[in-house]
Amino acid sequence: MNGKTLWVAAPSAKSYDSGVGYRNLPTTFPSVSITGAQCALNCAHCGKQLLRGMLDVSQPGALSELIPRLRAAGAYGVLVSGGADLGGKVPLQERYAELQQLKEAGFKVVVHTGLLRREEARQLKAIGIDQVLFDLIGDDVTIQNVYHLSHKAADYRRTLEDLCAEGLTVVPHVIVGLNFGSISSGELRAIEWAAESSVPGLVIVVLSPLPETMMARVSPPGAAEVAELLKAARERFADRSVMLGCARPANAEKEDLERIAVDIGVDGIAYAAGNTIKYAETKGYSVRFFPGCCSILAGNMVEKFLPKTVDKINLSS
Repeated sequence: MNGKTLWVAAPSAKSYDSGVGYRNLPTTFPSVSITGAQCALNCAHCGKQLLRGMLDVSQPGALSELIPRLRAAGAYGVLVSGGADLGGKVPLQERYAELQQLKEAGFKVVVHTGLLRREEARQLKAIGIDQVLFDLIGDDVTIQNVYHLSHKAADYRRTLEDLCAEGLTVVPHVIVGLNFGSISSGELRAIEWAAESSVPGLVIVVLSPLPETMMARVSPPGAAEVAELLKAARERFADRSVMLGCARPANAEKEDLERIAVDIGVDGIAYAAGNTIKYAETKGYSVRFFPGCCSILAGNMVEKFLPKTVDKINLSS
Protein backbone atom coordinates (compact mmCIF):
# COMPACT_ATOMS: atom_id res chain seq x y z
CA MET A 1 0.00 0.00 0.00
CA ASN A 2 2.95 2.30 0.39
CA GLY A 3 4.22 1.45 -3.12
CA LYS A 4 7.93 0.84 -2.88
CA THR A 5 8.38 2.50 0.49
CA LEU A 6 9.36 0.42 3.50
CA TRP A 7 8.95 2.17 6.82
CA VAL A 8 11.19 1.31 9.76
CA ALA A 9 9.56 2.17 13.08
CA ALA A 10 11.82 2.99 16.02
CA PRO A 11 9.86 4.14 19.09
CA SER A 12 11.69 5.20 22.23
CA ALA A 13 11.06 1.94 24.08
CA LYS A 14 14.61 0.89 23.26
CA SER A 15 17.73 2.35 21.73
CA TYR A 16 18.02 1.71 18.00
CA ASP A 17 20.90 2.20 15.60
CA SER A 18 20.03 1.19 12.05
CA GLY A 19 23.63 0.78 11.05
CA VAL A 20 22.94 2.91 7.97
CA GLY A 21 22.96 6.37 9.48
CA TYR A 22 19.79 6.58 11.55
CA ARG A 23 19.49 6.47 15.34
CA ASN A 24 16.33 7.05 17.31
CA LEU A 25 16.04 9.35 20.29
CA PRO A 26 15.09 8.06 23.75
CA THR A 27 12.47 10.73 24.42
CA THR A 28 10.38 11.34 21.28
CA PHE A 29 7.73 8.69 21.92
CA PRO A 30 8.05 7.16 25.41
CA SER A 31 5.95 4.36 26.89
CA VAL A 32 4.36 4.76 30.32
CA SER A 33 2.54 2.40 32.64
CA ILE A 34 -0.40 3.64 34.67
CA THR A 35 -0.06 0.61 36.95
CA GLY A 36 3.71 0.73 37.34
CA ALA A 37 5.04 -2.83 37.42
CA GLN A 38 1.74 -4.24 38.72
CA CYS A 39 -0.59 -6.53 36.77
CA ALA A 40 -3.37 -8.61 38.33
CA LEU A 41 -3.08 -11.32 35.67
CA ASN A 42 0.67 -12.01 35.71
CA CYS A 43 0.34 -13.55 32.25
CA ALA A 44 2.51 -16.53 31.38
CA HIS A 45 4.31 -14.82 28.49
CA CYS A 46 5.06 -11.52 30.25
CA GLY A 47 5.10 -12.01 34.01
CA LYS A 48 5.09 -8.20 34.40
CA GLN A 49 8.49 -7.98 32.68
CA LEU A 50 7.34 -5.68 29.89
CA LEU A 51 5.95 -3.16 32.38
CA ARG A 52 9.34 -2.68 34.01
CA GLY A 53 10.72 -1.01 30.90
CA MET A 54 8.05 1.71 30.95
CA LEU A 55 7.94 4.98 32.87
CA ASP A 56 6.00 4.44 36.10
CA VAL A 57 3.05 6.84 36.26
CA SER A 58 0.97 4.74 38.66
CA GLN A 59 0.40 7.51 41.21
CA PRO A 60 -2.69 9.71 40.65
CA GLY A 61 -1.62 12.90 38.90
CA ALA A 62 1.65 11.42 37.63
CA LEU A 63 0.53 11.60 34.00
CA SER A 64 -0.29 15.27 34.33
CA GLU A 65 2.99 15.95 36.09
CA LEU A 66 4.79 14.26 33.21
CA ILE A 67 3.62 16.88 30.69
CA PRO A 68 6.37 19.48 31.29
CA ARG A 69 9.00 16.74 31.25
CA LEU A 70 7.71 15.48 27.93
CA ARG A 71 7.86 18.98 26.49
CA ALA A 72 11.37 19.57 27.78
CA ALA A 73 12.53 16.25 26.32
CA GLY A 74 11.12 17.03 22.88
CA ALA A 75 8.46 14.31 22.93
CA TYR A 76 5.56 14.57 20.50
CA GLY A 77 3.56 11.59 21.70
CA VAL A 78 3.24 8.89 24.34
CA LEU A 79 2.09 5.28 24.54
CA VAL A 80 -0.07 4.85 27.65
CA SER A 81 -0.12 1.26 28.79
CA GLY A 82 -0.26 -0.72 32.01
CA GLY A 83 -1.05 -4.04 33.61
CA ALA A 84 -4.52 -5.53 33.38
CA ASP A 85 -7.08 -5.97 36.13
CA LEU A 86 -8.77 -9.31 36.84
CA GLY A 87 -11.18 -8.63 33.98
CA GLY A 88 -8.39 -8.31 31.42
CA LYS A 89 -8.72 -4.52 31.15
CA VAL A 90 -6.07 -1.82 31.48
CA PRO A 91 -7.74 0.55 34.00
CA LEU A 92 -7.64 3.66 31.83
CA GLN A 93 -11.01 4.83 33.17
CA GLU A 94 -9.27 5.88 36.39
CA ARG A 95 -7.08 8.31 34.42
CA TYR A 96 -9.47 9.84 31.88
CA ALA A 97 -8.89 13.38 33.17
CA GLU A 98 -5.14 13.04 32.80
CA LEU A 99 -5.45 11.55 29.32
CA GLN A 100 -7.55 14.58 28.43
CA GLN A 101 -4.80 16.85 29.75
CA LEU A 102 -2.22 15.09 27.60
CA LYS A 103 -4.37 15.73 24.55
CA GLU A 104 -5.02 19.35 25.50
CA ALA A 105 -1.26 19.81 25.87
CA GLY A 106 -0.88 18.83 22.22
CA PHE A 107 0.53 15.32 22.52
CA LYS A 108 -0.42 12.37 20.36
CA VAL A 109 -1.77 9.67 22.65
CA VAL A 110 -1.81 5.95 21.86
CA VAL A 111 -3.29 3.54 24.42
CA HIS A 112 -3.40 -0.16 25.22
CA THR A 113 -6.87 -1.05 26.43
CA GLY A 114 -7.27 -4.77 26.87
CA LEU A 115 -10.90 -5.82 27.11
CA LEU A 116 -13.40 -3.04 27.71
CA ARG A 117 -17.06 -2.11 27.53
CA ARG A 118 -18.70 -0.08 24.77
CA GLU A 119 -19.18 2.99 26.98
CA GLU A 120 -15.47 3.02 27.79
CA ALA A 121 -14.67 3.03 24.10
CA ARG A 122 -17.07 5.94 23.71
CA GLN A 123 -15.25 7.90 26.41
CA LEU A 124 -11.84 7.29 24.81
CA LYS A 125 -13.23 8.66 21.58
CA ALA A 126 -14.57 11.75 23.38
CA ILE A 127 -11.13 12.36 24.89
CA GLY A 128 -9.62 12.31 21.42
CA ILE A 129 -7.32 9.31 21.78
CA ASP A 130 -5.32 9.08 18.57
CA GLN A 131 -4.95 5.33 18.35
CA VAL A 132 -5.81 2.16 20.25
CA LEU A 133 -3.57 -0.90 20.31
CA PHE A 134 -5.35 -4.13 21.02
CA ASP A 135 -4.07 -7.71 21.24
CA LEU A 136 -6.67 -9.72 19.33
CA ILE A 137 -6.83 -13.32 20.56
CA GLY A 138 -8.75 -15.84 18.51
CA ASP A 139 -8.41 -18.96 20.66
CA ASP A 140 -10.20 -19.76 23.94
CA VAL A 141 -7.50 -22.15 25.18
CA THR A 142 -4.78 -19.54 24.69
CA ILE A 143 -6.74 -17.04 26.76
CA GLN A 144 -7.10 -19.55 29.59
CA ASN A 145 -3.53 -20.87 29.49
CA VAL A 146 -1.71 -17.56 29.07
CA TYR A 147 -3.95 -14.82 30.48
CA HIS A 148 -5.61 -17.01 33.14
CA LEU A 149 -8.96 -15.50 32.18
CA SER A 150 -12.36 -17.15 31.84
CA HIS A 151 -13.16 -14.86 28.90
CA LYS A 152 -13.58 -16.27 25.41
CA ALA A 153 -12.15 -15.27 22.07
CA ALA A 154 -15.58 -13.89 21.23
CA ASP A 155 -15.06 -11.28 23.98
CA TYR A 156 -11.94 -10.04 22.21
CA ARG A 157 -13.80 -9.84 18.94
CA ARG A 158 -16.61 -7.91 20.65
CA THR A 159 -14.11 -5.42 22.10
CA LEU A 160 -12.63 -4.88 18.64
CA GLU A 161 -16.11 -4.28 17.22
CA ASP A 162 -17.00 -1.85 20.02
CA LEU A 163 -13.81 0.15 19.55
CA CYS A 164 -14.43 0.40 15.81
CA ALA A 165 -18.11 1.20 16.26
CA GLU A 166 -17.21 4.22 18.39
CA GLY A 167 -15.00 5.56 15.62
CA LEU A 168 -11.65 4.94 17.27
CA THR A 169 -8.61 4.16 15.13
CA VAL A 170 -7.71 0.65 16.22
CA VAL A 171 -4.69 -1.37 15.13
CA PRO A 172 -4.97 -4.98 16.32
CA HIS A 173 -1.87 -7.00 17.17
CA VAL A 174 -1.83 -10.75 16.50
CA ILE A 175 0.75 -12.60 18.62
CA VAL A 176 2.07 -15.64 16.77
CA GLY A 177 2.77 -18.59 19.09
CA LEU A 178 1.28 -16.96 22.18
CA ASN A 179 0.15 -20.33 23.58
CA PHE A 180 3.57 -21.49 24.79
CA GLY A 181 5.09 -21.32 21.32
CA SER A 182 2.36 -23.31 19.59
CA ILE A 183 0.44 -21.87 16.67
CA SER A 184 -3.27 -22.68 16.72
CA SER A 185 -6.18 -21.79 14.49
CA GLY A 186 -6.58 -18.74 16.73
CA GLU A 187 -3.93 -16.66 14.97
CA LEU A 188 -5.54 -17.06 11.56
CA ARG A 189 -8.99 -16.51 13.08
CA ALA A 190 -7.80 -13.25 14.63
CA ILE A 191 -6.42 -12.10 11.26
CA GLU A 192 -9.79 -12.91 9.67
CA TRP A 193 -11.70 -10.97 12.33
CA ALA A 194 -9.42 -7.99 11.90
CA ALA A 195 -9.85 -8.12 8.12
CA GLU A 196 -13.63 -8.16 8.52
CA SER A 197 -13.49 -5.00 10.63
CA SER A 198 -12.79 -1.38 9.67
CA VAL A 199 -9.27 -1.26 11.11
CA PRO A 200 -6.67 0.50 8.91
CA GLY A 201 -4.02 -2.13 9.41
CA LEU A 202 -2.64 -5.04 11.37
CA VAL A 203 0.57 -5.72 13.32
CA ILE A 204 2.01 -9.22 13.45
CA VAL A 205 4.26 -9.92 16.43
CA VAL A 206 5.91 -13.12 17.64
CA LEU A 207 6.17 -14.71 21.08
CA SER A 208 9.45 -13.62 22.65
CA PRO A 209 10.28 -15.82 25.66
CA LEU A 210 11.34 -13.63 28.57
CA PRO A 211 13.44 -14.64 31.59
CA GLU A 212 11.63 -15.11 34.87
CA THR A 213 8.36 -16.00 33.13
CA MET A 214 6.49 -19.27 32.68
CA MET A 215 7.64 -19.28 29.06
CA ALA A 216 11.31 -18.57 29.67
CA ARG A 217 12.38 -21.91 28.15
CA VAL A 218 9.78 -22.07 25.41
CA SER A 219 10.94 -22.20 21.79
CA PRO A 220 9.26 -19.46 19.74
CA PRO A 221 7.78 -20.16 16.31
CA GLY A 222 10.30 -20.30 13.48
CA ALA A 223 10.54 -17.80 10.66
CA ALA A 224 8.86 -20.15 8.18
CA GLU A 225 5.84 -20.60 10.45
CA VAL A 226 5.49 -16.87 11.03
CA ALA A 227 5.85 -16.28 7.30
CA GLU A 228 2.69 -18.26 6.59
CA LEU A 229 0.66 -15.97 8.82
CA LEU A 230 2.35 -12.88 7.38
CA LYS A 231 1.31 -14.07 3.92
CA ALA A 232 -2.24 -14.62 5.11
CA ALA A 233 -2.32 -11.13 6.62
CA ARG A 234 -0.92 -9.57 3.45
CA GLU A 235 -3.56 -11.30 1.31
CA ARG A 236 -6.45 -10.29 3.55
CA PHE A 237 -5.14 -6.74 3.97
CA ALA A 238 -4.32 -6.19 0.32
CA ASP A 239 -5.49 -2.57 0.44
CA ARG A 240 -4.50 -1.89 4.05
CA SER A 241 -1.30 -1.88 6.09
CA VAL A 242 0.57 -4.88 7.51
CA MET A 243 3.52 -4.40 9.84
CA LEU A 244 6.01 -6.74 11.47
CA GLY A 245 6.04 -5.40 15.01
CA CYS A 246 8.72 -4.92 17.65
CA ALA A 247 7.80 -7.89 19.84
CA ARG A 248 9.70 -10.77 18.28
CA PRO A 249 12.75 -12.85 19.24
CA ALA A 250 16.16 -11.33 18.64
CA ASN A 251 17.51 -14.75 17.68
CA ALA A 252 19.41 -16.18 14.71
CA GLU A 253 16.24 -16.08 12.60
CA LYS A 254 15.52 -12.39 13.19
CA GLU A 255 17.01 -11.21 9.90
CA ASP A 256 15.61 -14.21 8.02
CA LEU A 257 12.11 -13.27 9.11
CA GLU A 258 12.67 -9.62 8.23
CA ARG A 259 13.86 -10.50 4.71
CA ILE A 260 10.83 -12.76 4.27
CA ALA A 261 8.62 -9.88 5.43
CA VAL A 262 10.19 -7.61 2.82
CA ASP A 263 9.55 -10.22 0.11
CA ILE A 264 5.94 -10.64 1.24
CA GLY A 265 5.48 -6.89 0.97
CA VAL A 266 4.86 -5.62 4.49
CA ASP A 267 4.51 -1.87 4.87
CA GLY A 268 6.72 -1.53 7.92
CA ILE A 269 9.14 -3.33 10.21
CA ALA A 270 9.96 -2.23 13.75
CA TYR A 271 13.66 -1.95 14.60
CA ALA A 272 14.74 -3.53 11.31
CA ALA A 273 18.34 -4.74 11.12
CA GLY A 274 20.79 -2.83 8.96
CA ASN A 275 21.15 -5.84 6.65
CA THR A 276 17.39 -5.92 6.20
CA ILE A 277 17.38 -2.24 5.21
CA LYS A 278 20.12 -2.87 2.65
CA TYR A 279 18.22 -5.91 1.34
CA ALA A 280 15.03 -3.87 0.95
CA GLU A 281 16.94 -1.25 -1.02
CA THR A 282 18.26 -3.91 -3.40
CA LYS A 283 14.61 -4.85 -3.97
CA GLY A 284 13.82 -1.29 -5.03
CA TYR A 285 12.37 -0.03 -1.77
CA SER A 286 12.89 3.47 -0.47
CA VAL A 287 13.43 3.06 3.27
CA ARG A 288 12.12 5.72 5.65
CA PHE A 289 12.37 5.90 9.42
CA PHE A 290 9.65 6.82 11.88
CA PRO A 291 10.21 7.57 15.60
CA GLY A 292 7.05 5.94 16.96
CA CYS A 293 5.04 2.73 17.17
CA CYS A 294 4.77 0.83 13.89
CA SER A 295 0.98 0.82 14.33
CA ILE A 296 1.00 4.54 13.49
CA LEU A 297 2.06 3.59 9.97
CA ALA A 298 -1.34 1.98 9.42
CA GLY A 299 -3.71 3.85 7.15
CA ASN A 300 -1.09 6.43 6.21
CA MET A 301 -1.42 8.10 9.61
CA VAL A 302 2.22 9.19 9.68
CA GLU A 303 1.54 12.73 8.49
CA LYS A 304 -1.08 13.17 11.22
CA PHE A 305 1.37 12.12 13.89
CA LEU A 306 4.47 13.93 12.74
CA PRO A 307 5.48 16.85 14.94
CA LYS A 308 6.07 20.21 13.31
CA THR A 309 9.73 20.04 14.27
CA VAL A 310 10.42 17.03 12.05
CA ASP A 311 13.93 18.28 11.37
CA LYS A 312 14.86 17.17 14.89
CA ILE A 313 13.75 13.63 14.31
CA ASN A 314 15.47 12.51 11.10
CA LEU A 315 12.68 10.73 9.30
CA SER A 316 14.66 9.45 6.34
CA SER A 317 18.03 7.89 5.80
